[in-house]
Amino acid sequence: MVRLKCLAIAALFALPGSLASAERYQYSNSIYELPKGWGVYRATEAYQLLGRSGATSCEQCDFLIARSAPAKGELTDFLAQNAPHLLDPGKDETLTLLEPPKLIKDGGWTYAFAMARVSDDDFLFLLATKAGDRYEMIALRAPSGNQATVKEAAEIFQSTGLGLASSMRYVSEGAVPLMPPATPGRLDGLWSGTSMNSVLGLDGMLRMEASTRHLVFWGNGYFYDGTPPDGLALPAPATLREPIDTRIGTYRISGDKLDLTFADGTTGQLTLNQNTMADGSRTLYPMKLLPDGSTISGSISDFYFMGFTPGTIGGGVSSSSFFAYKKDGTYSGSSSGGASATFTNGSGDTTGGFASGSQAKRGGTYEIRDGLLISHPADGSAAIKALIYKNGDSIYIGDSALSTD
Repeated sequence: MVRLKCLAIAALFALPGSLASAERYQYSNSIYELPKGWGVYRATEAYQLLGRSGATSCEQCDFLIARSAPAKGELTDFLAQNAPHLLDPGKDETLTLLEPPKLIKDGGWTYAFAMARVSDDDFLFLLATKAGDRYEMIALRAPSGNQATVKEAAEIFQSTGLGLASSMRYVSEGAVPLMPPATPGRLDGLWSGTSMNSVLGLDGMLRMEASTRHLVFWGNGYFYDGTPPDGLALPAPATLREPIDTRIGTYRISGDKLDLTFADGTTGQLTLNQNTMADGSRTLYPMKLLPDGSTISGSISDFYFMGFTPGTIGGGVSSSSFFAYKKDGTYSGSSSGGASATFTNGSGDTTGGFASGSQAKRGGTYEIRDGLLISHPADGSAAIKALIYKNGDSIYIGDSALSTD
């Protein structure tokens, strides 16, 4: 394995990487061209993930574009100290460098390169460089396995990873951000709208599901698609220089068209009509916010069920929740979920099955600030945030109406 590892490192820099497609995106300080056949997947506070489907080799490989960091200390130290930030935040993973990072000079650029093992499952090819006053890093995450698996990953990094790295342009070196600079606009506040979409269930049946979209606008020219982390408070300037939240962007109004450009360079357009706006599937209306420090009295509940394919599997999956809010600033409630199934053969005889479920009680205090209902669980876990607003005479928390009965 050590011999193959050394050969892979040598091979990676023996040939230039292939160039990417013309689709350009931005994450943090990095503006890059999306490699052909790859798509932009989720973004976290530490990295942007690029993935693909239908690949014939290294099908579980993912590229990670790391969040930019100030260029302090040695480049090799930056790679070693920041590589653990590329682990999956939803899993209990560990990272071990297989050897100290190496410095490689190529075309006037200096890179740091290393390979790392992620727990016992995957490994990473890591490549870091300096761009102005910032350090940058990309990585290829690939499943561990036999030598053929490692060779496939090395070839992907050679053919695609180096092309991705060479396509990088950095705001810290004068590259123009894909999100245009904000200019003051006449929109300010929260707009919300709901559409009904058909969804194919596990049982093979089409059913209708409500889909609510929230758009927050600020008079300085910024917008947010979804629930802003700080509600309707103006975003801090520091978060806008190198945006890692791809749901924020700037807007322009031209006639009856509202053009949106997100931080990662993607765009969208809505049509304005007096006090409403339409995105093609729903009409959004302006909502009224509750004053800071308000309290509420009422409850919200939710129930979901989807059955399995009839004929061979019976049962399904379900979830439910109930939360009650009091005027004294406290809340209580519970949530539950479960799944059950019975298996039958061609004669209709039951051949087996299973059932599982869980339930949790929750409660604590809440506050209303900047258009958010911020719930503070009594167990000390992280605060839960949801937009809260009035739509006519009704109060909504997220996309659920508050029942006052």
